Amino acid sequence: MWYPTARRKKRKVFLHVGPTNGGKTYHALKQLESSTSGQERDEVDGARHKGVTVEMADVTSHYHCAVIDEIQMLGCKTRGFSFTRALLGIAADKLHLCGDAAAVPLIQEMLKVTDDNVENQIQDAGKHLCSVVYGSLPPETRTRQAMMFNDETSEFDVLVASDAIGMDLNLNISRIIFSTMKKFDGVEMRELTVPEIKQIAVNLEI
Repeated sequence: MWYPTARRKKRKVFLHVGPTNGGKTYHALKQLESSTSGQERDEVDGARHKGVTVEMADVTSHYHCAVIDEIQMLGCKTRGFSFTRALLGIAADKLHLCGDAAAVPLIQEMLKVTDDNVENQIQDAGKHLCSVVYGSLPPETRTRQAMMFNDETSEFDVLVASDAIGMDLNLNISRIIFSTMKKFDGVEMRELTVPEIKQIAVNLEI
């Protein structure tokens, strides 16, 4: 029997799907994705949460909840087997899968074999559609996201962004909400300066 620890559970699987660069992947997780070897470890005694690449996924332990990001990588020639192993083998009561909607048919077929419950498919959370802009996005993607938000005929009426919106982007925004007044400048967390705040406000045309 493949992955007996997982097969002894009746897992609940939740699909969170949407377009690439739709904002489901956070900058911190990008650091994990950059290490495909899975050889680096930073373990803390007593920690109740663990973040690893799929290559390092533990398929012998029990978990209350697990999240697999970029699940569309099931189709990747070089890493697809690792995502398949994680999908089939992680023994979690609740398994959340995040990625592109194109992967849904394959996931559904695979889960028929495991007899897991697909609880729901989440494509739109809330009543607003969001454009997303952050520094590590390719320049052309940042521009495209800004254009979608500025287009009055577009359904994208909210913009979620880092301070990257203060760099070479002209955005028509009527209200801005800062989730924090601090930023990581590459060395440390620090307060935003008055010039930085003004730069964001001026470029946003508020």
